[in-house]
Amino acid sequence: MFAKSLTLHDPINVFKPLAPAIGVVDGPQVFMACPGLSFLKNSVHHAHDSGRTRQWRSLAALAHGLRRGACRQAFPDALAWASPGVRERGQGAAIVFDCDLGAQAPEEWRDALQQAVISGSFMKEVVFFHEASRTLILTDAIENFELDKIKPPLRWLMRAAGAYHPHGQMPVDLRATFLPRRKEVRAAAERMIAWAPGRVVLSHGRMIDENPIAALRYAFRWAL
Repeated sequence: MFAKSLTLHDPINVFKPLAPAIGVVDGPQVFMACPGLSFLKNSVHHAHDSGRTRQWRSLAALAHGLRRGACRQAFPDALAWASPGVRERGQGAAIVFDCDLGAQAPEEWRDALQQAVISGSFMKEVVFFHEASRTLILTDAIENFELDKIKPPLRWLMRAAGAYHPHGQMPVDLRATFLPRRKEVRAAAERMIAWAPGRVVLSHGRMIDENPIAALRYAFRWAL
């Protein structure tokens, strides 16, 4: 229904450095299915530590839950980490997970990355902070679509969801599933703010590199 509604962040599938040891790879359009409706997600941003390219690319892709099987085939020697609840919801059918993510960074990357869990009633999101570059990495917790890159009617849906640049935040429908766990969301938001990131890399929409702490306070104002 919304094919070719989105202008991609060209060039796609090309590593774009952000700082020493970290960068993003903008991906192609990703189509998601709802009953009676097909809609478009924005380019997927992956960040990874170049010194651990295979491990971190796989982690970023699997944390977002997209194309798990293809990612595992591309990096067969990488560990596959599941976000909390993925196995229980049956989303791991396309891949065998080796480990589960939690609120604390495991030994494999704790010297380079910190992490936290944003808990909702339906899903949980694991967020990562790359200390050396002060980069916060999110998936669905904030979406920041650029409306001038989107054609109607998808543009109207994004505006209604409220998750568009420069007012990036969690879409209203997804936010409703996190409201019952507001206290836990507040704790995660306060931890992200305390990390004092210099930029926020997102899976959906434009990276936030101007006043990121203010952007976090705005995005999670409903929990703070």
